[in-house]
Amino acid sequence: MTIKDIGLHRALTQIDSKYRDVINLLYLQGYTQQEAVEKLGISLNTVKSRAQIAIRELQKIVGESAFW
Repeated sequence: MTIKDIGLHRALTQIDSKYRDVINLLYLQGYTQQEAVEKLGISLNTVKSRAQIAIRELQKIVGESAFW
């Protein structure tokens, strides 16, 4: 685990669990959006919007440069 990973982990603990769950599945575990739909029991649009909101929230916490 790198320093950046530790910072991301800390940032993830600061966002709502419904957003954290989507980020965990899509970006950390490599699920497809459809697999996340099935795992979480929510619609595809909800998965997409939660991912967008989560990324926006994480950017506020860690800063833009950490993502791009």
